[in-house]
Amino acid sequence: MGNILVKRDQFNITPHGIVHKPTDASFTPYPGEAYRGITRIGQLGNRHPNGPGFKPDDVQQMMRQLWTEYVVSNPKLFNATELGGADSGAAGFDWPPEIQIDGDQAR
Repeated sequence: MGNILVKRDQFNITPHGIVHKPTDASFTPYPGEAYRGITRIGQLGNRHPNGPGFKPDDVQQMMRQLWTEYVVSNPKLFNATELGGADSGAAGFDWPPEIQIDGDQAR
């Protein structure tokens, strides 16, 4: 059985963070920090009652990509020092954390 495709239009992005609407997985940056904050996994990794669900790695990858694009496109909203580390491999970019799936539950 396959997974549900992750698409850009499934995300809400604001200066206050990014949310994957179908799973409620989200990242909320700390004030003044573009790439450090609180990550909630919402329903990510839970078995969907009607069959296939979202692959957690796909959701996290798209979330990280969209958030990085948003930060780079809106430099006035974030610290200038943070923007130097805007590429996805930058040191200090500690989001999103690794999520391990144990059976049907994310932890």
